[in-house]
Amino acid sequence: MAGRGGVRAAMPDGYTPSDRRRLARFLVVGVSGVAVNLGVFTLARAALRGIVTGPPRFVLANIAGFAVSVLTNFALNDSWTWGDRRAGGRAGLLSRLGKYYLVCSLAGMVQLAVAWTCHVGGGLEEHLSVLVGIAFATGINFVANHFWTFRVGAES
Repeated sequence: MAGRGGVRAAMPDGYTPSDRRRLARFLVVGVSGVAVNLGVFTLARAALRGIVTGPPRFVLANIAGFAVSVLTNFALNDSWTWGDRRAGGRAGLLSRLGKYYLVCSLAGMVQLAVAWTCHVGGGLEEHLSVLVGIAFATGINFVANHFWTFRVGAES
């Protein structure tokens, strides 16, 4: 969709300009999460060499990358992307963290299924498979976290 200064992303009805800024921040955080995810994936894959082989090594390394990147993404999203919605002190923080991990775990299952299908079923290189899986999970993450984890007025 073309805007005054060029191209702008089309958002569904009901999204405000601040929601667009929030999505942009979410995507910036996501890019850092991709770097963390792939870095930990690569390190875990190397660490598991000789201990675990074949598809289980791919799955375990993918899970390690996912788990670490979710924690770093939560910290950034909680303070920057949805920092204006933080409430509830320590209990609120723990509640948001739990919700965030739940949302990301569901999206992570999608990520892993897509990555597995691309790599094992389709022969795509491991890192590319992980990236395709991440792309599929991104939309799920934003919508669920925006409307549930960090919803307006969420106290816990």
